Amino acid sequence: MKKSLPSREYLCKVLRYDAESGKLLWKRRPRDHFKTNRGWGTWNAQNADNEAFCTIRPDGYMKGSLNCSQYLAHRIIWAINYDIPPELIDHVDGNRANNRLSNLRSVTHRENGMNKVIPNTNTSGYIGVYWEVSLKKWRSQLNVRGKCIKLGCFDKLEDAVSARKFAAIEHGFHPNHGKPSV
Repeated sequence: MKKSLPSREYLCKVLRYDAESGKLLWKRRPRDHFKTNRGWGTWNAQNADNEAFCTIRPDGYMKGSLNCSQYLAHRIIWAINYDIPPELIDHVDGNRANNRLSNLRSVTHRENGMNKVIPNTNTSGYIGVYWEVSLKKWRSQLNVRGKCIKLGCFDKLEDAVSARKFAAIEHGFHPNHGKPSV
C-alpha cells in the first residue's frame, strides 16, 4: 500500500512547483513548523528557494524527504496540481527524472505496462524479442492482459522486431513502449 501524502494545502505551503523545469522548490517555512527559533532560521537559510526532492533513486525516480518521511517527487507534483490521486503515474517519455506535468499522466496498471522501457536485462536490444537457442531463431512475443501472445520465430532479427512492433500497435501499446530508458 502506498504511503498517503500530506494534504495538498500543506504541500502548497512548503513547496513550489516550477512547471517549466519540472522541479520542486522549497518555500520559506513558517516558524510554527519548527520546535526552535534556531531550527527555523537555519532551515530557511539553507533550504528556502532551493531545489527539493532532487535525490535520484537507483531506479531513476526523484525522491525527497518531508517531515521525516520519504516521497517520490512525481507523486508530490501530482498532488500539488490535481485533487484526485491517481492509481499510478506514468512518465510518458520513459525518463523517470522528467517531472514536467506534460510528461506525467494518470494510468492504470495495465496502461502503465503498455509504456515500459526496455528492461536492462534485455540482450536483443528490443523488448519482446529474444534468441531461441534450441531453434537458432529469433522469437517474438507480446504480453497482453497477462497472456503471452507468441508471434513466431524468425531467421532475421529485423523480422522478429517488425512483428513485435506491429503487434504492439495493433494491441494499443504506447508509441514509446520498449524504447531505452533515458
